[in-house]
Order: sequence, then C-alpha cells, then structure tokens
Amino acid sequence: MSYIEGVEIVGLCDQYDDCVENMQKLLAKQGLPRAESYSGSKDTWKKMCENPDIDLIYITTPWSLHTPIYDSFELLTLNMARQGFFGEIIHAEGAYIHDLRSLNFDKNGYAEMWRLKENQYRNGILSDIQKNHSIL
Repeated sequence: MSYIEGVEIVGLCDQYDDCVENMQKLLAKQGLPRAESYSGSKDTWKKMCENPDIDLIYITTPWSLHTPIYDSFELLTLNMARQGFFGEIIHAEGAYIHDLRSLNFDKNGYAEMWRLKENQYRNGILSDIQKNHSIL
C-alpha cells in the first residue's frame, strides 16, 4: 500500500508490537510519516476500526480471524451482485494464486505457524478451499 501514489497510511495493527514497529521502520525508509500503532492483543483491531480518519482497512489475517474482523460488507456486495447492481458479471476471481508452501515450515513465515496448522485440517489444499468460497 505504501507504494501507491498519494496514499496515507494512518494506522498499523498487529497483535505483536514488533511487527507494527517493523512496518513503522519500512514507512520511515520510504519517507512516509509514522502511522498510529495498534498492537498488544488479538482484539486491538477493534480500536483501529473505531478511528474515523481511516477510509480503508486492508486486512491480512489467519482464517480464524476472518469472521470476527470482516463486517457485513461481503454479504452486502453479494446481495448487490445478485440484484444486478454491477451489471453482468463476466469474471470474478479470488483466493490465492501464488505458492506459499515454503512459508508453512518457516517459523517466522506466519504468526504461530497458523497456515501449517490449517493444513492439518484441510488436507493441504488451502487455495482450493478458499477459491470455492468466493462471493461472486
């Protein structure tokens, strides 16, 4: 997001303080101002969502946090598509289109190695399951 011309990153959120601080350093290297930090717990995202200065929140979380963090936007979008609000939908795509297998065994790849743990329950076909849950 920091490479998009004109973007203002006003907040960074992660349950881990060091992850937020690493992103603050990245912003500084790019000459961007320090963003407000939200960290310290798994629920800290709620405080960030209350910030009226934020227009868009880009969420990247383990699947177990998708439902509690995403709001009704997905259902609203699905309803709008079904009612033809966007016209005729010719193509829609979602899910992962990149190979992330090497990160499954990297202790620093994902917090608490959540993606590897998910593989135990999903037979290692994470992308196929995600693709089958697209909304359009």
